[in-house]
Amino acid sequence: MDNHISPFLEDISVPVYELRRGMFVSNLDCGWNRTPFRVEGVLLKKQEEIDLIKSLARYAVIDLVRSEDFALQEFLEGESYKRHQLGAIEANTFAPSEAGNSEDIEPLTFDPSELTVEQAYKVESPSLASRLKSVKLHFFRLKSANENGHAQPGFLKSPRPNYLPPEITQVSYPSTEFSWQALGIAQQAAKETIDILAEVTHTIERHRKVDARKILRASESLAENMIHFPEAMIWASRLRQKDNDLLKRSLQAAIYLAAFGRFLGFPEKLLAELAATGLLLDMGKTQIDDRLLAKPARYTLEETKAVQRHVDLGLSLLSEADFLSTNIKRAITEHHEQINGDGYPIGQHGCDISIFGKMAAIVDGYVAMVNPRPYAETFAPHEAIKQLFAGANTQWFGPLVEQFVQSIGIYPIGSLVELASGHIAIVIQHNRERRLEPRILIVTHGDKRRRFPPLQLDLPRHNAREGNKRLRIKQGLPDGAYGFDVEEFYSKRK
Repeated sequence: MDNHISPFLEDISVPVYELRRGMFVSNLDCGWNRTPFRVEGVLLKKQEEIDLIKSLARYAVIDLVRSEDFALQEFLEGESYKRHQLGAIEANTFAPSEAGNSEDIEPLTFDPSELTVEQAYKVESPSLASRLKSVKLHFFRLKSANENGHAQPGFLKSPRPNYLPPEITQVSYPSTEFSWQALGIAQQAAKETIDILAEVTHTIERHRKVDARKILRASESLAENMIHFPEAMIWASRLRQKDNDLLKRSLQAAIYLAAFGRFLGFPEKLLAELAATGLLLDMGKTQIDDRLLAKPARYTLEETKAVQRHVDLGLSLLSEADFLSTNIKRAITEHHEQINGDGYPIGQHGCDISIFGKMAAIVDGYVAMVNPRPYAETFAPHEAIKQLFAGANTQWFGPLVEQFVQSIGIYPIGSLVELASGHIAIVIQHNRERRLEPRILIVTHGDKRRRFPPLQLDLPRHNAREGNKRLRIKQGLPDGAYGFDVEEFYSKRK
């Protein structure tokens, strides 16, 4: 495949009747197998090629970098392109142009590993020259310092919080932008971690021993990817694991803890320790009867004590792993301790709990709330955040609750939201300055009909443009609302 990578934001998905000579088609809604073209795309040179695509497909994705300037000039400055701009469309419809009808088209699933996920309308309209320049700059935005093309962290110069232990040296990580290409990398890292977790838990069942070295290797991979692709990693944490909820929750805890540490400026070594902590937090539950863990009714006092033993059981499994750091072991010990002393297994108070333990408690509580539990309500992500704030300074350490929410957003990446206009969208990137206006992927029309292609939109930019109807998030939604499975937007085609 060509080494060129097309950024999702800079591609245009159009109905095939808008195609013209000089455009480079990088994707088709029917896939490439039904066409005589090469899978990496085609530069349209003949009308016959356009006619053939029209007979096979409904939508095509145009790569701006590889298209001819004359074709883009004609299209981008013409009336047809304006019909595809959000600014020219009433915000309560986002309707496609009348010549195309997509109601009977099934939404595509995306395959990030093959870089064929660009299925969105372009929503900005600067000049052609600046558009093409921004496309090329996209590839180098993160390539600052080192020979591998990865952005190098530097020392953090902002004020140091007083709750951060003096032995932790803070670093500053570069700002990043979400990309569907990075999501493919993150998804692969998540899948490899799930496979390692499955292997480790299987070993525990046979030998009652944890192969912690494999966990540490997986954690180092998660930490490295978190540094360079934080948004994609958080979305990849939602990787579905139908047969083992423990694996899914462990992966989520690892990724959220690494994201938390990145936001606080922890160096990479400590990010890996945080990720390992998340993977190992609930290993003790492998030693508890599954029927008890799955009990839908309230636990009796004796059953509660039995479940709480998972902390000691987990530490026992790890007792032979001398190479695990003190930070990891303390966090596992303390992840159910509470600031007011009402936690377990010891009943420590806030000042006695390590920062790793406080962070693990917050993340463990959040992950528990957003995943189905037989004994308690499942919360939408923003509702779980409300619960964290409600328990700040009693159950959880208040200043770190605020930092955790800053790190994942009020509407976390990958979560479903409903706009006041009725549209359903998926959050794909935070806005640090305007936390209630993230970048989103709009996946339905206002009446909840699925939109194809989905529309990627930066809310602050849209709302700042003169003449646009202001859009706002009405509410967060739980996974599965209105029949939406977020994973379908990045999983491979079956």
